[in-house]
Amino acid sequence: MQVSPGWKNPTHEITRKEREALISVNVTRVFLCTRHVIPDMLKSSGASIINMSSIYGLVGAGDLPQYYESRGAVRLMTKNDAIAYAKQNIRINSVHPCFITTPLVEALAEESPLGAEAFKQALPDAHPVGHIGEPIDMGSGENDTRPAQRLIGNHGGPA
Repeated sequence: MQVSPGWKNPTHEITRKEREALISVNVTRVFLCTRHVIPDMLKSSGASIINMSSIYGLVGAGDLPQYYESRGAVRLMTKNDAIAYAKQNIRINSVHPCFITTPLVEALAEESPLGAEAFKQALPDAHPVGHIGEPIDMGSGENDTRPAQRLIGNHGGPA
């Protein structure tokens, strides 16, 4: 997995180019997808958009500041669009999972000072259900009909 080299740097150390690369992936792509599909949705009798954010779009923790910033931006963009398009029967929600087994989590494990195995063994303790989520778990919000809601991944983080 290729990740922008500065995405984990503290704010005062990240370069503008590194920050813009992360914002491009995590925020601009969500914006572009939404902008692209809304015109067709406006012609229909209703539709739904689900944006992927992160538990770190809801809380901060002192590490990974640019990641939290980008996920918070997706959350607020989703809220704004949900309100803006609600009268046209377009539901827009965001999902905020905690750790999900992905290449990014694998990369974090490999880079962890604990070592990859110790990192992976410690993750379940951070989740109330006792294990980290799998990508299939994120499908649970697809049929949600509540407008302008945030869906917290069922695998943990702050309640």
